[in-house]
Amino acid sequence: KPPVVPAHPARPMATSDDEEGLYPRPEAQRRPRRSALALGGALAAAALLSARAWGRGAKVVPYGGEALSAYSLGGLPTLYCWSVMREHGYEQDIMQEQLRARRGIFECDGSVVFSASSCHLGSGVYSVGIGELSSKLGGEGPLATPSWVNTETFYRAWKNIRRAGDYKQFDWTVKVDPDTVLLPSVLRQHLVRIGLNVSVSTFLLNCPNVPNGFYGSIELISRMATDRFLANMDNCKAMMPYGKGWGEDLFCQKCLDFAGVSHTGDWHLVTDGNCHGPGRPPSQCAPGKSAYHPLKSASVWTKCWRQAMGELPLTARLASPQAPSPQPPPPQQPPPPQEPPPQQPPPRQPPPQQPQLSQQQWMPQQPQPPQQDARPWLQQPSPLDIQGQSGAPAQQAAIGPMFQPRPQPMPQDGDGSKSWLDSVGFPSFHRRL
Repeated sequence: KPPVVPAHPARPMATSDDEEGLYPRPEAQRRPRRSALALGGALAAAALLSARAWGRGAKVVPYGGEALSAYSLGGLPTLYCWSVMREHGYEQDIMQEQLRARRGIFECDGSVVFSASSCHLGSGVYSVGIGELSSKLGGEGPLATPSWVNTETFYRAWKNIRRAGDYKQFDWTVKVDPDTVLLPSVLRQHLVRIGLNVSVSTFLLNCPNVPNGFYGSIELISRMATDRFLANMDNCKAMMPYGKGWGEDLFCQKCLDFAGVSHTGDWHLVTDGNCHGPGRPPSQCAPGKSAYHPLKSASVWTKCWRQAMGELPLTARLASPQAPSPQPPPPQQPPPPQEPPPQQPPPRQPPPQQPQLSQQQWMPQQPQPPQQDARPWLQQPSPLDIQGQSGAPAQQAAIGPMFQPRPQPMPQDGDGSKSWLDSVGFPSFHRRL
């Protein structure tokens, strides 16, 4: 006997497309969903075609995709996250830790990792090789970045994304640096809170009060804006002087401006040490932000994630001080050959000491008066002295005693005795007379 089916009460008529499966309604009363999508796509394309392009004579490829996003019917936005990783370093360690714990970009709705060559990250996940990641640090010119000049590397990554086309299944394309702590669950709620939970064509600036605030720690671009960027990327590469030191984030911002995509300032998106700072990691990862940058080790990255999720108190230090590892002693080098010491000049001898003179020795001698003869007749002046007062003997007396002529010997008598005339000063010829 067949079972008895109880009669069901009358159910209300369905009022939305979401209720079609529960409350079926006549075909005539159902809304034409495909017609609404086509109409929205036509309106969005017309609005984007009317936007003015950046640059004179620039060719802008119009957007031709559908206008409604996946979450415009009431769900949370979906995220397509990707990173460019350097192999054999802290970046690969961080990406492997994110995959192991299912955090960071691997918590997004879709994700991909690019590297120089394909490498295994764990759990059967491999990175996508895009060739050598050649970039230099710092550039030249007024718009040069002090960080990595990596536009060519990320241009190859964007070409791979355009070729695969996986981003079209998601609402936002999110480029994330490997050393950025990303919280996709917080990011979804953040987009809803700021009113971006509808289909828009925009990208988010994340660093205020700077000329170009689209910093590369986290780059959020809506699906419509991503389509326009990828369609105009080749034109931007051919026209823009990115080779003079531009970073990939500056190239992406200038190309989005060139394609006519509007930007939205979001100053509560990320805590970034590169924004108005020297690039130091944050002292703490206080909850409330969607991303934190830079954290350059897997352990510090995990601590920051736990702080941001409320699992670790803010008083915990992110980077615990580590004792320096003991360094091996340097190899002993043979002693260098000893050079002979330079010859020193002989010591300077002191000058010989002069003998000290007594006062009587060094004082000038006073001339002594001549001794007078006791004989009185000798005190009388001789005729020659009287005559010499006006003659030549007076000139000799004026010259001085040093220039006096040598005295002539006195004439002698026959017996050798002196005459008395000689004693009184008369010459010998007078005596002969």
